[in-house]
Amino acid sequence: MNKFLIGIFASLLLVACGKQQKTANDNATAETTSQAQYLDVDAATFKQMMSSKPGIVLDVRTPREFAGGKIAQAVNIDITQPNFVSKVQKLDTKRPVYVYCHVGSRSSFAMKQMQNLGFTNVYNLQGGMSAWRNAGFPVQN
Repeated sequence: MNKFLIGIFASLLLVACGKQQKTANDNATAETTSQAQYLDVDAATFKQMMSSKPGIVLDVRTPREFAGGKIAQAVNIDITQPNFVSKVQKLDTKRPVYVYCHVGSRSSFAMKQMQNLGFTNVYNLQGGMSAWRNAGFPVQN
């Protein structure tokens, strides 16, 4: 029953968020800072953007997943917890936020919530931590 509910939740996230975000390839002005941006980006772009436009690296996985390896300087706010929104509201809405999860679904949903909360620049790691690892980028324990 639990797996069934998780499957339904994941399906709803994909349907609800899948077509609403642009990718970095769809938006040739990814470097502009005067307009709000909510982009899905690949691992290489995500890494490059974190270096060129420092901000908040947000891991929305569970604490157990987070303990298994994270991107450097990431803060963990578990999107499955009821206090997710109240914790995210404490972050600076004007700083770029680089959000990721395991494969990109939860972080895509988080990006949409952050857009609704007034965050101006949120970048979702397409493929999540799996894509990051597959690209050979460093993981901290």
